[in-house]
Amino acid sequence: MTYDQVKKNISQKKFSAIYYLYGEETYFTDKLIHLIDEHALAQGERDFNAEIFYGAECNVGQILNACKSFPLMADRRLVIVKEAQSLAKKEWEKMLPYFQKPSPTSVLVLGFKGKEGKLDKAALKAIEANGASVESKKMYDKDIRNWTTLHIADAGYEAELGVVDVIVDYLGTNLGFIENELDKIFIILSAHKQ
Repeated sequence: MTYDQVKKNISQKKFSAIYYLYGEETYFTDKLIHLIDEHALAQGERDFNAEIFYGAECNVGQILNACKSFPLMADRRLVIVKEAQSLAKKEWEKMLPYFQKPSPTSVLVLGFKGKEGKLDKAALKAIEANGASVESKKMYDKDIRNWTTLHIADAGYEAELGVVDVIVDYLGTNLGFIENELDKIFIILSAHKQ
């Protein structure tokens, strides 16, 4: 699946049992994790049905227990594993049976970052059969300039010729940083519209 397809499904409250989010461009992984976290459960359901783990601080047993627990006064449980690449590869091999037959009442989100953050082919095949995987490939200058132009347009603004080049040259290639700085500008511009 693509980033946009997953984003659209989330906005329509169509959730997969497993999300495998990985790649070098961590902005898209972080963005999808945030969107799933924001939309999978209602505010009153989060306390008993959401668990967030970090790969360096957990093991597969904890993740499986969380995924196999029943939701409490909600339709689903949400289990997020951030920085999943920190969990040993041998640990991930233990997850294969779950990837092949995930709990229908849980949404498992695996956020891997960097080149090394990849599951093996058997795991990927099982996840794609029962969930969604999104690879966020490294973006190059041209891609970042296009993304910046689209982000400005999505906010309802139009950048004059050369402005995007100045923004990217000045702010660099970190999409999260570019987004934060543009959002500050959008706040100022919207205040001047009023």
